Amino acid sequence: MKNVVMIDLDGVVLNENYKTTKEIHSTIKKLENSALVVPNSDTPINRLKRLFLDSVGLTPEVTIGEKGAIIDFFGTIFLTRCVPQIYEYRKEVVKTFNKIGGKVLESEYPIHAKRYQKFSPGEKIIIVDNSRQASISIFFFKAGNTGNLEVDNKWTEFCSGILSQIDLPEGLDEYEYNYKYGVAISNAINSSKTLGVQFLKKELDPANYFMIGDSASDIIQDNKVLHLAVGNADDDLILVSDFVANKKYTEGLEECLEWILKF
Repeated sequence: MKNVVMIDLDGVVLNENYKTTKEIHSTIKKLENSALVVPNSDTPINRLKRLFLDSVGLTPEVTIGEKGAIIDFFGTIFLTRCVPQIYEYRKEVVKTFNKIGGKVLESEYPIHAKRYQKFSPGEKIIIVDNSRQASISIFFFKAGNTGNLEVDNKWTEFCSGILSQIDLPEGLDEYEYNYKYGVAISNAINSSKTLGVQFLKKELDPANYFMIGDSASDIIQDNKVLHLAVGNADDDLILVSDFVANKKYTEGLEECLEWILKF
């Protein structure tokens, strides 16, 4: 195996509206001829695999999900991090938010609700991702005039105060809030996308490793991994990247893939 190419999802394959900005199926197919293409994201594995298939036509053989905590390695699931009380905690979160007046949904596909479901204008919606095994993610939305879900920073801030009152179980880290997406995520302590790379290096033959991302969480703590950044990437990632695309999101991803193909 010559190359292992890892790709983040949000902000790279998909924009903030969870859509691609260009059709790149043919470029992905070309890359698969010479590389193992590995989604490496905060997203749960099953949803991550489905989104890569739907968006760029990739059926991944290896997938790194939940920020390195869970790995699907040619059909076998490995947990690098474990949170024993995570399901009980999630039940407590749902119970707590049911008391504050919003509508609480439990879903394995929160993005689907944001894109396709209609709600009453002004309705406050909380979506708890129930597909995660070693992390927690909670989306906070309000329905706009058309009934579509929209991010509302004040609502997110209010909900963050509620969350802070619920004790986290052992093994979960403090919440990180992404206000652009209206989501709070608590990952397993000491989880990182680097964990996935360490696992792959133990299991695979020597190869060149690449990571394509948009934020500091995509920085792999291994100086032999080459980093590539899409045009909308954070400065922290750009500073360590061997290649920075001119364009954003999927168009920038295509630039990164073309650079790797010439490597």
